[in-house]
Amino acid sequence: MTVVDASVVLRRLRWRSPEASAVLRRGELAAPALIVAETANGLATDVRFAGLDADAAAALLREGLALPIELVPDRELVVEALRFAEALDLSAYDASFVALAERLQAPLATADRQLADRYDRSELIP
Repeated sequence: MTVVDASVVLRRLRWRSPEASAVLRRGELAAPALIVAETANGLATDVRFAGLDADAAAALLREGLALPIELVPDRELVVEALRFAEALDLSAYDASFVALAERLQAPLATADRQLADRYDRSELIP
């Protein structure tokens, strides 16, 4: 099992990153359900500021929704996430991914250097 965050999904969707693609082919994947909104937000940002066409963004989002990632309801993670947010100086969003990784005793794949630096079981994806 590997926990993945939205930065990995966005690297795969937007830039067809071979490293992100390899992570997403590993087998069992999990993420807090908020990964859907974070992925949509990343694509919306690219529409607003990077010239991504809105229809292309919608198609990419549909592709992301089809990825075989088990979504864990946020309400199951938020209490633990608060503790990790304080302990690791993270946003509650990032701490939700840490909480899930800890619960599953799984690595957390991320392209977010700050998150990877603060959480020992992170795997930084270029």
